[in-house]
Amino acid sequence: MQVRFSMDREKLIGRLSQMKIGVVMGGLSNEREVSLVTGSAVLESLKGMGLDCVKIDMERNFFVQTKNAAIDIAIIALHGRYGEDGCVQGALEIMDIPYTGSGVMASAIAMDKPMTKIIAKAEGIKTPAWNIVDANSFEQNMEAINIAPPLIVKPAGGGSSIGISICKTANEVEDAIKKALEEDKKALL
Repeated sequence: MQVRFSMDREKLIGRLSQMKIGVVMGGLSNEREVSLVTGSAVLESLKGMGLDCVKIDMERNFFVQTKNAAIDIAIIALHGRYGEDGCVQGALEIMDIPYTGSGVMASAIAMDKPMTKIIAKAEGIKTPAWNIVDANSFEQNMEAINIAPPLIVKPAGGGSSIGISICKTANEVEDAIKKALEEDKKALL
């Protein structure tokens, strides 16, 4: 269940001061270190406002750790897979803990960049031409890539700049795809 606060800052802080806040950070993705920095900054800011908050380092024992922390609400400061893709949102919903940010489906769709583009196009939202390269058929399908440089290649499910390449010439595309496929099973061009 997502949390929506539509009140001024004073009322919001007053309401939060009655809750134990869990700041979920770290995670299992290749963006773990960035998330720890983000989460630590959020945690320190909340503590600076005098709020009762605790660090929850999202690892494989997430359910146990979160239950033991006995939080009332979760602030999600995760980046990448298992954090921005609906997984942790679903886990929090199972535990009946309200959380910040988008819900399960919106998070899953937004993290899947090709699916986001398909939905945007279906809704009439302009989006640049794209192609998807699958790791299983990459070698056979290099000639099927029908987008000419300049172009950007990125992991299809990544949430940051990890694995992204800007290709100005056709000679750069194959290596860029290989780099993106090191991070995900699909690359988006």
